[in-house]
Amino acid sequence: MKVFKSFGIGLVILLGQVGWADNGPVPTATPAPQFEVNPTTLRQRLLESNLSIIQEYNQLNISKHKVEFSRNSLMPGVTLNATTFTSFGISEIQYLLPFLIPSNWFNYSSAKHQLDAEKISYYIVELNTYSSALGVYFTTLADKQAEPFYEQLAQDYQGIANYYKALAKKGIGGGNDYVKAQGLADINLYNASQVRNAVGAEQEVLKNMLSIDDPNTKIVLDPFSLPESEWETKDLQTADDQAIKVSPEEAQLIALLAAKGADIKSTKFSFITGSQLSSSSSSPGGLSTLTGGVGITLSPNLIPNVKLSEDNKIVVQTTQKDTTNGLKQTVATALINLNEAKYQQKVAGDGEAKANQAYSTDKILYKKGLLSFVDLKNDGDTLTVSTIQRIRADQNLNLARVTMERTFLIDQFAAIKGCNPADGSKKKHASLQEVCRPAGSGN
Repeated sequence: MKVFKSFGIGLVILLGQVGWADNGPVPTATPAPQFEVNPTTLRQRLLESNLSIIQEYNQLNISKHKVEFSRNSLMPGVTLNATTFTSFGISEIQYLLPFLIPSNWFNYSSAKHQLDAEKISYYIVELNTYSSALGVYFTTLADKQAEPFYEQLAQDYQGIANYYKALAKKGIGGGNDYVKAQGLADINLYNASQVRNAVGAEQEVLKNMLSIDDPNTKIVLDPFSLPESEWETKDLQTADDQAIKVSPEEAQLIALLAAKGADIKSTKFSFITGSQLSSSSSSPGGLSTLTGGVGITLSPNLIPNVKLSEDNKIVVQTTQKDTTNGLKQTVATALINLNEAKYQQKVAGDGEAKANQAYSTDKILYKKGLLSFVDLKNDGDTLTVSTIQRIRADQNLNLARVTMERTFLIDQFAAIKGCNPADGSKKKHASLQEVCRPAGSGN
């Protein structure tokens, strides 16, 4: 009987441990939310939620309203004034015809070109924000690679320090080597801590760019390397021509030049202040009169205004030249950086492999007492330099390819369309929201 009683008590305890006893639900910790980052998810989230892109979209809306205002200025307006007397009525209807004024047409043309420039500006903000985000992403990936390397070195040196510490306690010696090994372990732990700190700060930058508000959200980085593109092997002249051809900055300046040209023409015609066609009638059956007139005002400020508009156009033309030269410089520098980064990646990779082999072999020799601690330390120093060089070479190659992809609008950047009419509905006038904002975005 005692046996069964003991068994029963043990069973109750066991069931309670596995959660089968009726003690209520076992509380479980809620896992922290995660956001997986790679070039694709980074781009999608960025285009939907980044505040800089949303602000530029709002500016685009303002430019659109200016076009609508200029378009409305071309349409006839109606003014109706009526006064009624006991015996008869006097009514007058004035049809204002602003579309006869040349300056209004040029104002409308300028507003349309300004809207085109603003659309391209929005596109440029998307491209540049994504380019910056990719830069942070690849920098964070590089730093994360360095952290476990430093931790492994610290672990190796800590093992050696512990070994010499045990010898010292037994009075066998090794106190000096213990101090050296412990110092190296601490140095590498410090380096690992610095890298963790940098990674944490970089991840917070990514969260801010992606508008991730939950402070508990964990950023998980997918390893990724950008592929080689055809433009890495093209001659400089061919690359320059293509970069200028696809450059949104060049297209934006062309739109601004057209807008400034319209501004100058609008200013030259601005002395024509109004045009109206009036029709008035009095008493039933009375004579109707139809009169037309154009208001002309010659202002002493007209010539300075025209000169100012022409000066602004010259500024845009100068900027266009600077932009073209800047593009050529960007392409030339990117190609140099790419070639050097490829070479550095190769030699650093070879050096790291050889240093790692030497360090692994000498660790075994050291444990057998066939190698001095100083020699092992030298191997560790060489491995550290070669590994960090290889990590930075990988990073530099990816960053150079970000510049190339941004310049030629290929690969990851080809998926960014800006204000693409094909994204809108089939109705005649799709909204800016449909044309310019990603599906699913709330702005």
